[in-house]
Amino acid sequence: MKKIIAATSKDSIGNTFLTWSIYYLSGTNVNPWITPEWELKFLELTDNPLDTINAHGHKKIHKAGTDNLQRTLDLIEAGPDHLYCLYPTGYPFYEIAEKLYPGIPTTTKDLTTDQINNIIKYRIDTTATIANICTERNVKWIHVASTNMYDSYIPRQLQGFLRVETEATTWEEKYIRTFNWNYPDKLNDTQATWDRRETIALNFVYDDAEESPNWDFSQPNYTIEATALWYDLEYYIKHIMVYCDIDIDYTRWDHWCTIYKQWHKRWLKNNRLPRNIEHVCKSILNSWDHDLTQYELNWLDECYIQHKLIYNHSTTIKGYGLEQFPANTRDFKNLIEPAFYELQN
Repeated sequence: MKKIIAATSKDSIGNTFLTWSIYYLSGTNVNPWITPEWELKFLELTDNPLDTINAHGHKKIHKAGTDNLQRTLDLIEAGPDHLYCLYPTGYPFYEIAEKLYPGIPTTTKDLTTDQINNIIKYRIDTTATIANICTERNVKWIHVASTNMYDSYIPRQLQGFLRVETEATTWEEKYIRTFNWNYPDKLNDTQATWDRRETIALNFVYDDAEESPNWDFSQPNYTIEATALWYDLEYYIKHIMVYCDIDIDYTRWDHWCTIYKQWHKRWLKNNRLPRNIEHVCKSILNSWDHDLTQYELNWLDECYIQHKLIYNHSTTIKGYGLEQFPANTRDFKNLIEPAFYELQN
């Protein structure tokens, strides 16, 4: 019997792992995949989808835009009976830009604010229709809702905006690509660490700047909040499988739990600092005793902290010559000063 499931979200926050989990726990060894040339292939399902930064060892059906979702469903419906898990997204920014404003280079440097807003609105409006398509074509719709509980500051939807020839291998590399797209020419290879930190802090790029599509939740759906996916999927996956009308192959349960815990730890690490950022800032401002080594700060984390100090507390770091932040917030006493920048909202 053929079953088709589609998992959506505003941002890239775990749908690849979720779709692999549904395949794996169903007991199938078949991983349907549609090539860039639109050939439907049937690969062997991996028993471990994790790579260096995410779960992209799993080959997912991941086509962008509602036209391509319809084309995907046409191809699947003409194919053999299998479980098919889709991860549809909105149109990439550059495709919409070329459609609405042909001949204009698709970077923020060359587009006006009104043009950028029109592109984003087109993306939002068309993405929202995925819910209706799922109902019309008998597809089980799962939605992962982005969390507003704390900043998820590392951009996870990069591929939706940019054309890239190779996958980034670190979150930091993904961030730099996004930053350079949003702010061409602000960074250069000769900048000192402190100068780059200040430049990024003043122009910090979040992954939640774009408004969420107006999803029609009156359509049949199963919605899970993102942190539940990251931290409590052992509970929720059972409910998701019931919603999808798929029995769990419990001979695979223990192995799945092992892989999930490895994936889950990556989200824990990514969000330790954002979860406690306000206390970190107050500790810096008041010279309180707070150990920063617990966050394993990298240079992007330092940019994020300085950004929060500037925009939320009108304070900045005396960065000149400072290669790395102190290990404890009490040691910032002589490293902060009132922010002197002319900030743009």
